[in-house]
Amino acid sequence: MSNKDQRISKQVGKIIIKQIKKNLPIGTPLKQIAKKTGYTEAYLSQITNFARVPEKYEVYEKIFHKGFGLKKKDIEDLIMEAKITEAGIADPAITLMLKEIPSMSKDEKQSIIDAFELVKLRRAKKLA
Repeated sequence: MSNKDQRISKQVGKIIIKQIKKNLPIGTPLKQIAKKTGYTEAYLSQITNFARVPEKYEVYEKIFHKGFGLKKKDIEDLIMEAKITEAGIADPAITLMLKEIPSMSKDEKQSIIDAFELVKLRRAKKLA
């Protein structure tokens, strides 16, 4: 699956939006980011105010890459960090593995996150 078609859950989107807000220098008009990204100021405002949480990876990539000049690798790391946070993975060894092993593909990393979430879901059902 290409990044352009990649979907992001609303929960992960909210974590990423918090990162966008952190990266947005105080006093920077959204108009300036809108010009760089091709998105309207209104659309960006809805995103930064959590009124709209995009599901497409492409939106976040454009905002971070074109709007803030971040490298693709840094954007992927931010999104992976958000997915790890959303999955509730707190084990430092797993977190380090998902962030730092360059030979592991995004699909492989996503499979580990999916497996972790499945175990968490099954445990929650047993406790219910």
